[in-house]
Amino acid sequence: MQFAGRIRAKILAIATLSLLAAFLSTLPPTTSVRQVQAAPAPQTTIGYGIIANESRYNLVKAMGFNWIKINLSWKSVEGTKGIIGSWSSYDAAVDTARSNGFSILMRVDDSPQWASGSTASNAPPIDDNDLANFMYLVAQHFKGKVQAYEIWNEPNLSIEWGNQPPDPIKFGRMLKALYPRVKQADPSAIVVTGGVSTTGDVSSPGAYSDIEYIARLYDPNMDRNPSDGFKGYFDAIGSHPYGGPYPPEQDPWSPPNMGTYFRRAWQHHQMAQEWGLEDVQIWATEFGWLLDPAVDGLSCDFGSHFNQMKVSEQQQADYLVRAFQYAKANWPWMGPMFIMSLDTNMDPFRQQCDEIRFFAILRPDGSPRQAYTSLKNNLNLTPVFSLSATQATFMLAPTDGDIVTQQISLGNDGGGSITSLTATSSDPSWLTTSLSSTQTPATLTITVNKAGLSLGWHTGTVTINSSAGARTITVQLFVGNVQRVYLPSAMR
Repeated sequence: MQFAGRIRAKILAIATLSLLAAFLSTLPPTTSVRQVQAAPAPQTTIGYGIIANESRYNLVKAMGFNWIKINLSWKSVEGTKGIIGSWSSYDAAVDTARSNGFSILMRVDDSPQWASGSTASNAPPIDDNDLANFMYLVAQHFKGKVQAYEIWNEPNLSIEWGNQPPDPIKFGRMLKALYPRVKQADPSAIVVTGGVSTTGDVSSPGAYSDIEYIARLYDPNMDRNPSDGFKGYFDAIGSHPYGGPYPPEQDPWSPPNMGTYFRRAWQHHQMAQEWGLEDVQIWATEFGWLLDPAVDGLSCDFGSHFNQMKVSEQQQADYLVRAFQYAKANWPWMGPMFIMSLDTNMDPFRQQCDEIRFFAILRPDGSPRQAYTSLKNNLNLTPVFSLSATQATFMLAPTDGDIVTQQISLGNDGGGSITSLTATSSDPSWLTTSLSSTQTPATLTITVNKAGLSLGWHTGTVTINSSAGARTITVQLFVGNVQRVYLPSAMR
């Protein structure tokens, strides 16, 4: 759903995751010590996200959520072809999110007129390479800061496609052009297709079936020969599985059914399995339940489609909690899930009966609705930052090679981000570190270099700050003549 006044147009478009130890500790250093590593804490695949104003990120943190969604307008940065304007507002938004420990999904759309040839919002570019070049600059600029990029918003709606008939083949070509450029700039960045709107199983000029749209990304001709498809040009499929008036567990085939239900995300995954033969992640880049304005003493007519979606305050609270619980228990392929929204009810520019207001889980005065309190109290999202080892010990004889590495696994029970990594020692040159990703689970590589060091023990620490707290690893390096000790065969 769009934050602007496109919601009314959508009504028309849709109107349808120790004894031996004591003995070993007394032995002299040996040339090879293998850490006994405990199994990492179980990892969930889902992430807990929400769309929120950055001034209220403290409320998001209090819920235990770990993902934030930020929108980037292409035309605001590259209003003239080849001339890149200021990134400052986006830098500030990204830095604020990171300082609060959030991982970031950045939605990129809103093409400039020079690229689309149209004044209509979100019209696709005429030349896909223009978007690819811009995405390279975006990924390069935010490398290591933004974890994932969502390309476009609900591209299966004409209102989000420059008022043109939606075209999954054109969208696939856009992905094919930009995907390698994003990976060239930031290999760790995740590319997510624009979240499809639930439009039903039949396409129209204004609303392309979300089910068929995904199928055609994999197999454009629907001839069971996906060789001409776009499977290799995205990492995850974006989905907008708004719940309608139903609980999240609602069977898609149980009547009565207005066609909008949370388990639509499962059907999107089914399309990937059927047409792409892959277990690709689905990211719920928007979802939620529409609160009946009567709870605020208002009588709002949202039109026939959205009027059917109204739920009570208790239902909104229960359904949001149960949606996360259901996905965690049943959908190992589900990635981050983003609630629409924390606080759109507080936007001063919205009309009193703007539908977008009533997806929010705060009241207009900023106080929590029941949904906010239920999510905070019932999901048990206090993050636990786990390490596979809290100590790394290296023993090197003068004749051994100078450089040795050791890897430690970093985990977080709800996913999360690593905000800083610091290595400290008396001589910093011998101890360095690197991360496989700033998003947990991740692998920390500790590297030691004995070149130029004196004989004896050298000690350092590695401090890791994350959205789930801070942990410290002690690093010890022994340089000297090494005594090799062989255990009796009975103890081996």
